Amino acid sequence: MRFQGRRRGTSCVGIDTEEKMINYELDDKVAVVTGGASGIGLACAHALARSGATVCLWDLKLELLEAAVAELEQYGRPTRTAIVDVSDSEQVNTAMEDVANALGRVDIVVANAGIGGEQKPTAEYSDASWHQVIGVNLDGVFYTQRAGIQAMRRNGGGSVINMASILGQVGFAMSSAYVAAKHGVLGIPRPPRGSMPLRAYASMPLAQASS
Repeated sequence: MRFQGRRRGTSCVGIDTEEKMINYELDDKVAVVTGGASGIGLACAHALARSGATVCLWDLKLELLEAAVAELEQYGRPTRTAIVDVSDSEQVNTAMEDVANALGRVDIVVANAGIGGEQKPTAEYSDASWHQVIGVNLDGVFYTQRAGIQAMRRNGGGSVINMASILGQVGFAMSSAYVAAKHGVLGIPRPPRGSMPLRAYASMPLAQASS
């Protein structure tokens, strides 16, 4: 890891800040980012591409994917895209297999796709919203990690980053499905030690939906 440069900006409270641009030295690595066309996912894609990785963005919105690809062109690295509903395990398995077959490897998976769902008390929360949020935010993370690990076996290991939330450690009365899903993400088991060189993490940023 090395510093590649600096970028100045203004924080949310109006204080002048200076962000260090970090190069993680990922040349020849292949990364998959779900929910990668906006928000936290796109920020991860910038860091990966800036560090030399080939980035594969999965999202549901073609126009956002096209805009994200245009942003990432500045790094001079290949970028692939796919329309993938991560709540559908068959779509996830097929998309991951497509990446592995086309690029020969998968080294990094960022399971970031997520939605906020209804903002209602538990007693008024609908079945449909509950299943939709759990399907994307918990099932989708599990499906993505599972498919990623299977693909990583080809090249002997890699890294999985599951996007949790600070709400994975606390409660929030108006978002029962979101909170339950993020608690679940923290509980997804890691692969057995000694199975292959694999690092699995759960990141806990502040809540932000990225579909």
